[in-house]
Amino acid sequence: MPKKNSPPQKTDSSAKNKANSPITGFRISNFKAFAGSQYIPIRPLTLIYGANSSGKSSILHSLLLAHHAITNEGELDVYRTKAGGDSVDLGGFGQYVHKRDRTRLVEWAIDLDPSNINLSDKGLGSLLEPIKKLTVGVGIGMHSSENGGIKVRSFFLEADGERVLDMSSRPKGRLQLDRLDHKHRIISPLIEAIIEAKTFKLKVTPQEEEEIEQVIKILVPKITAQVYSFLPSTIQVKNSHQANIDSITPVNPQNRQNTLADVIRLFIPYRLNDIVSAITQTVESELEKLRYLGPFRAYPPRHFAFSRQQDANWHAGGGYSWDILLNNAEVRNKVNAWLGDTDRMKTPYELRERTLLPDSHLEHKLDSLLTKSLHDFTVELVFHAAGFGENIQEEIERIITDLEDTGVANSQFWQICCLKSAVDSNSYSLMRYFFPVCIITVLSRK
Repeated sequence: MPKKNSPPQKTDSSAKNKANSPITGFRISNFKAFAGSQYIPIRPLTLIYGANSSGKSSILHSLLLAHHAITNEGELDVYRTKAGGDSVDLGGFGQYVHKRDRTRLVEWAIDLDPSNINLSDKGLGSLLEPIKKLTVGVGIGMHSSENGGIKVRSFFLEADGERVLDMSSRPKGRLQLDRLDHKHRIISPLIEAIIEAKTFKLKVTPQEEEEIEQVIKILVPKITAQVYSFLPSTIQVKNSHQANIDSITPVNPQNRQNTLADVIRLFIPYRLNDIVSAITQTVESELEKLRYLGPFRAYPPRHFAFSRQQDANWHAGGGYSWDILLNNAEVRNKVNAWLGDTDRMKTPYELRERTLLPDSHLEHKLDSLLTKSLHDFTVELVFHAAGFGENIQEEIERIITDLEDTGVANSQFWQICCLKSAVDSNSYSLMRYFFPVCIITVLSRK
């Protein structure tokens, strides 16, 4: 509606009022319209535009796929997604993989700001301080050893574009570590910190570096992770029961039985688990917040407050946006700021919420009106009974016919039918049988 007031003030966009998302972008390949890798940066407001059939919907559908896997125990061969409802039908893996080539891997990756990842260990947080961007990604495809089931087939972790580790699928939903760059800017300081804390050595000799390299080479294929939804979690050494790290005391350098290799074998999987688990939890918690408003093709009715009983496609079809605007004053104010700001949309409109009748008042009015109507109707029937005498059955049949014309099932006013056979000229009998019928009929049509 046209607004009478001046344009609303700009909303406060200071840092303290903004919830920083760790997600800064994502990329996809071999997904629907895209064969090669497509990168999409994410900002507080991201606009995607292009010609018809250029892949705009494919970008959104890739996020819906990830959201569905996270919230539905890793289901990837999906048709209708949880967030998309009837508006989005991915058609299963055979439809959303590029060119329907089931031998391909759909690749999905996401960029994160390390400063917004919650690491419980401050020491690990300090290792990520020099890193500007973390990237984690998965490959989705058919697993030949599991009756063609669609699984996460691969996983990788990068820091500032440099690969840290790679994992690939094994039976029973496990991923196995294929490569770990122990000289990477994250892993190398991590190893040094472990050695310093557990062996009192402040510097590693060239001979010990060779020993560490050999230990890691042997250790890597023994490290596995389980994928329960979309990204791996619970990294551990295969066929090994992890010791309680907190109960281990620093190694005595004079005790040759506790070698440097033992420390590496024990602590590297433990620390990798801390890092990967924190990243997985961050990504999944952010994607769980995804709400799909759908194609914006739903217009609110004139009296929107009375349109709450919608079909299953209401949210995904665009209706959810109107629910938000009606119930969330903060969002409504921000939309109005954009609508009226002279540096933005420059429109003469604003969204207003008007309460036409409070719920409490409405309930009171309906109750009193209903009570009065039933009372008046009953009194009128009593007078009819007294006036019509032997013709009362004809009057009752007329009432039944009128009720049938409304489309209400006959079974809902069976008491009137009973009254037909027991009718007499006694007005008390009519009161006794008909008054409950009025209540039932009104409630059934509410």
